[in-house]
Amino acid sequence: MRGHDDRRFDLERHFFFWVTQVMGSRDRHLGRALRELGLKVPEWRVLAALQARRGCSMRDLAELTTIDRTTLSRTIDRMAAAGSINRLQDVADARVTRVVLPRRRAKIRRRAAPVWHWSTRCRWRACRRG
Repeated sequence: MRGHDDRRFDLERHFFFWVTQVMGSRDRHLGRALRELGLKVPEWRVLAALQARRGCSMRDLAELTTIDRTTLSRTIDRMAAAGSINRLQDVADARVTRVVLPRRRAKIRRRAAPVWHWSTRCRWRACRRG
């Protein structure tokens, strides 16, 4: 490979390694806190995205939540079966499915918001101590 550097790759000094470590740790803590509300982290990401941007297409939702499309489809299937979200056909393009948050689920999102903020604050404090 052109421009290949033969020096040993040092994972501990790789920026994106640490980004994924912080996010993984945050998601584990967040998952434990959200369990009380009957939510999983991917479901939380969907709820948060829908709270911020109503009527997302599946494509937009995949980008906002950083959930791969297969996992997102399964998550949306479970959430729709539970009544947590609604699927609507886009009025301008019938090929597009929009996902919306029912009003009653917005209340759960508001209840879960302190968990999200608590988890984020804890992770940032841990990083600064690092």
